[in-house]
Amino acid sequence: FLGLYFTAVSTVISNAYSSVSGDVRGLILRDRLGNNYVKLVAFLTALSVVLLAFSATGMTPFHLAIPLLAIILCVAVFAFVNLGQRAFFLSDPTLFFNTLSSELLKWVKRASVGGYQWRSPSFQQHYRKQALQSATTLVTLAKISGEKPELQGESLPRLLRSLLALLTVYYESKHQIPTDSGWYGKKFQHKQWYLTESTELEMATQTDSGLKPNEIPDVTWLEDVILEVVFKAFKADIDAGDYQALYNKIANLPDFFSRASGSWQAGDAKKWHAKLAKDVLAKLINSKENDETQEAYSIAVADIVASLPLSLELGFMKSV
Repeated sequence: FLGLYFTAVSTVISNAYSSVSGDVRGLILRDRLGNNYVKLVAFLTALSVVLLAFSATGMTPFHLAIPLLAIILCVAVFAFVNLGQRAFFLSDPTLFFNTLSSELLKWVKRASVGGYQWRSPSFQQHYRKQALQSATTLVTLAKISGEKPELQGESLPRLLRSLLALLTVYYESKHQIPTDSGWYGKKFQHKQWYLTESTELEMATQTDSGLKPNEIPDVTWLEDVILEVVFKAFKADIDAGDYQALYNKIANLPDFFSRASGSWQAGDAKKWHAKLAKDVLAKLINSKENDETQEAYSIAVADIVASLPLSLELGFMKSV
């Protein structure tokens, strides 16, 4: 069973994931269902060895060991049937979303108030580093899915909806992470000359140098990493004029914007809406659709984009 399973896994890795980073290939080995099955078979093998050792030494094994071995062995046989069938779908990278999302939310929970060593700056930075790795791998999965035509119909839209749902859960937990936590990291903010103190202005003028930028918490780093790849997928459909595919991807955006605004993230959502509206309007104004189906979906897309500010306002008012 182990030989067949690892043969299937190695075949999938060599064919579908040969040109991707090691993090993505490692996802298959960290697959929860596969790992649990390997542990089960390993336990059965170890139990069998123990029973053989008892028999070889002439000792009587525990009476419950034989029925237990028979029951678990039957479970392992039938589980392998399902696992073998699932191996045919391992080339679909969207199957690994649950593994990565669970890891990401685990680090979010640890960085929140009450998490393990949540006050320690070193632990906060470690949680951020691990969460960034999980988020980057999720982004890689989305990019791989976007490059495969066979995943455009159902798998990619499902993955994008799952990413938005993941951010919704993060927004609900984000207020439990202190603003000065190392979870957010730092970014530079350039000062404006007419709002800067006169002493610093004189120093910069005399030394012919620029103003030293301020370091502020990068409170939107996780959203920026994930939403960047989501809106790039939207942009690809906009550039291709495929409004039907775009509609399938943005159908749940009103709910996401409403929840984001309800979690006091209206400013960030407004920024992404401006980006999407700019791309959609530019394409609609310059395009001449002859396909009635695409024309109908273009109207639906415009309707969703136009309703997003209302979703922001309604979500915010509900929260208030």
